[in-house]
Amino acid sequence: MKTYKVKLNSKDYEVELLKKDLNSIVYSHAGIVYEVSLQPILSLSDRTDSQSSNKISDGQVCAPMPGIVVDVLVKPGDQVAADQTLCVIEAMKMENNILAPGSGKVLAVHIKATQEVDSKQLLFEIDPLPS
Repeated sequence: MKTYKVKLNSKDYEVELLKKDLNSIVYSHAGIVYEVSLQPILSLSDRTDSQSSNKISDGQVCAPMPGIVVDVLVKPGDQVAADQTLCVIEAMKMENNILAPGSGKVLAVHIKATQEVDSKQLLFEIDPLPS
């Protein structure tokens, strides 16, 4: 395996790379093996339809990935703004904010905290505000 110099908190370390794939890096330092999980950071403009919630025009917000609902931040009757966090889903030990794709009124909430959800599962129904 290859040896690399890694800077962490302004300090240099020599580590041996044991494994690298799209989701993680495994390395050793001073006889201890570490695994780092990787998850790309996407801006709203980088998301594709399969990665983001459905468009507000159809009134449905679906899960972009499978996971566990950590928190539900809105209830039926609430007014929401575009990009407001509706809930938090944990996937692969990372918390992901699910955002409102537009402004509107929450008509229905189809999830609760601690519930497992599948990719593309309906989470919320929102009545969009007129443009």
